[in-house]
Amino acid sequence: MPDARRIIDLSHAVVHDMVTNPWLQKPLISEFVTRDQSASFSETGVTFHMALFSMPGMTGTYLDSPFQFHADGADVSSVPLEQLFDIPIAVIRIPAGVRPIGPEHTGHSRHCGLC
Repeated sequence: MPDARRIIDLSHAVVHDMVTNPWLQKPLISEFVTRDQSASFSETGVTFHMALFSMPGMTGTYLDSPFQFHADGADVSSVPLEQLFDIPIAVIRIPAGVRPIGPEHTGHSRHCGLC
């Protein structure tokens, strides 16, 4: 029997100065070390680029941990991976005659970067 598990990636690209949330600082992305700068202290023919990121911790796709809301809670590094993947889900069937959630309440990701 084929493996029916799958992982769905909900992440979005975060780029310099994009609005991720109207009440959060915009991400600032710049160069920390350029290829030209690295050439001055690397072996001949070897260069690298190193970026610098400054953004609030709740920018983009992220994982809340108990610590975020409780000072004595576990931080992200303490949350076992087993609690994040291959977890049971529930499918909720909407009975006939009950108004389902309409498309106006889904697809919020289309607003990512446009808030």
